[in-house]
Amino acid sequence: KYEIDTMINPEVIITDELTKIHNIDNKMVEDKPVFSNIINSLIKLFSKSKYIAGYNICNYDVPLIQSLFKRHNIEFDFSQIQFIDVYYIIKNVLDEVDLNSLERRNLSSVYKLITGEELVAHNAFNDVTACIEILEILDDNGLPWRNYILTAQDLSGAIISDPTWIMKTGKNAGKSIEWLIKNDKSYLQWM
Repeated sequence: KYEIDTMINPEVIITDELTKIHNIDNKMVEDKPVFSNIINSLIKLFSKSKYIAGYNICNYDVPLIQSLFKRHNIEFDFSQIQFIDVYYIIKNVLDEVDLNSLERRNLSSVYKLITGEELVAHNAFNDVTACIEILEILDDNGLPWRNYILTAQDLSGAIISDPTWIMKTGKNAGKSIEWLIKNDKSYLQWM
């Protein structure tokens, strides 16, 4: 088992507004490693991984890591990894009424909806544990979350070279890139 559990010093000032969102302030990261100091550890971890799991990772975490890799001239092929994004999964397996009852669709709100308990989020270990608990409860209730495991092509910012490729998420799920070119160019520009 190989794991990394550390905060990263972003090498920029964390504003009060950001601290209110994720409860991480400048003091908490001042003595933490910078991204370039953990790149090799991340590559080792991802190289051994069949899956990367978390909450909203396909829209945020993995594209951010890809961007940071590019900034550091690191080529890493994510195509052999599958992504278990609990955010994407709950949007597809939970009842829309339940989802609409949430003020926010963040991990804390979803965790409370599913488990009835409060979550101290934005702590890597707590977030991972919460995602595992959510998936176990979905399993216990017979909800087919495994049908919603994503691939590298599903990541935000993925490069799509095949115009027949079918969108798997969003308002145009089930439509090809070719269809979007002809019928909804504004969506492609947004992407």
